[in-house]
Order: sequence, then structure tokens, then C-alpha cells
Amino acid sequence: WTVNGTQRLLLNSTGIDVTGTATMDGLTVDAVTSFINIKGANGDNSYSGINLKTSWGNTSTGKSANKLAFYASDGDVTGGEASFAEISTKIDSTWSSDSDINGSIYLRTSEANSIKDRLRVAANGDISFYEDTGTTAKLTWDASAELLTTTGLDVTGTATMDGLAVGNGTQQSRMYIDADEVSQLIDGSVRYDIWTGGDKTMRLDSNGDISFY
Repeated sequence: WTVNGTQRLLLNSTGIDVTGTATMDGLTVDAVTSFINIKGANGDNSYSGINLKTSWGNTSTGKSANKLAFYASDGDVTGGEASFAEISTKIDSTWSSDSDINGSIYLRTSEANSIKDRLRVAANGDISFYEDTGTTAKLTWDASAELLTTTGLDVTGTATMDGLAVGNGTQQSRMYIDADEVSQLIDGSVRYDIWTGGDKTMRLDSNGDISFY
């Protein structure tokens, strides 16, 4: 098939060869082993890729944009086909132009045929890791504050850090250890107790008094 003397579509025993852009409602590749090969032209500035585009009638916040889903199919099992993982995107803010759109990307996996959030990367660089149910982020990275927050941390091996801060958000105890000194700073009117063998042996009050037991 030619247009104005230029070949646009070739159909032969091996398949089709399209010159230009193929627009379709869907694409199914069905074979025992199947691949889609995307190849750019030779050259330093050439590239290839897949663009997924969604069009809406409005620009509401929280809309799911595009999704790359991974399916398993087996006619011998109940249901025959199921999605076991996906990469999806979501619009995080109301936008009126291409200069103010913000979006997140999610990595999700399926457990008992239920897709659950595992990882979220926000537009501002914040990263969230979710607990087993996929509903609550328990390990978060705040990109602007350069801060990693978690509800619990179990380290096997050596943890190297500049300092250690322990607190409830209002009062904190900070410890600093280096080659020259060991310092512990306690915020507020908080006493400092030392216990050994289950018994209190020393107390340091905020006014400087020291008690031995």
C-alpha cells in the first residue's frame, strides 16, 4: 500500500511493515514467546521509547493517569488470567498548563488477586515504602529535608552516623561520639538516670545535682 508513491504498509507472509505511525484501539501480542522491539535510528541524538498518554475533560487532582500492568495467563487455573504487578502514575495537583503539573509514580504488586501499593515516588522526590497491607507508608524519605523516617529500624551489622537523636517530638536526647569526646544532650527539664543490673545507680537532674544509689 502506497501513498503518493511512498510505501506506507507492506503485508507479507512474515507480518506487516509500517512506515510512519500506526494508530490503533489496542494491541495484542500472542505467542509462546513474544517480544516488542523498539529501535531508534543510529546516531548520538537518536532515542526510542514508549509514550503513554491519557486525555481528560478536566484536570482534577488525584486522577490515575497511565498504567503498565503485568499479567499471567493459564487456562488450567480458576479465572485464567490475573494481574500480579503494575507500574502506575497519578496526578497530584490541579493543573492548568504543562508547566504546573505534578505527578507520582507507584510500584504495586498483587497479593491474593488484590493490587497493593509497595513504593511511591512523588513529584518533589519524596519516596514512600508501604507496609504489608499496602495502605500506610512506614518508611519515608523527605527529599527537601534530606530526612529518612520510619516507625522502626532493626540493623544487623554496623550503623555509621554523625549523631543519634531519640525523642517523642517535643523532648529529645542526642548523643554525639567522635575521636575526641562523647556528648549527650537532653532537652528540657529531664533527669538522666543510669541503671545497671535492673537497679538505678545514678541520677543527674537538670539543675546539676547528682545522686548515687
